[in-house]
Amino acid sequence: MVEPPREHLVVLVPERADATLADVEAMAPVTQLLRPRLLLVLADPDVREGIRRIPGVLGVYDTAPDDESFGLSPEEQLFVDAWVARHAPKTRPGEGSNWDTPGFEPPDIPGR
Repeated sequence: MVEPPREHLVVLVPERADATLADVEAMAPVTQLLRPRLLLVLADPDVREGIRRIPGVLGVYDTAPDDESFGLSPEEQLFVDAWVARHAPKTRPGEGSNWDTPGFEPPDIPGR
């Protein structure tokens, strides 16, 4: 079975970031970017391995890297944390409950 493309975090060498970014973009779509060295790409396993071999790529991750690995700035850490949070299970009050569950307001009737 073929694994579908997934979003991965790519960490670049800051000094080579522009040239490396162009090489990564030639292999996979970039969905988000935090210059100079963080980006998210949509890639299947073969493409992910190809990206890892590009000179100037420090790592490709499908989960958050150890935050001490690269000395991330506060802005970079926020970018990584937000990416991780997108995949975390959501907890919403009343999720899956009926509209007339006690303690919750039913939605307004359209047109009133």
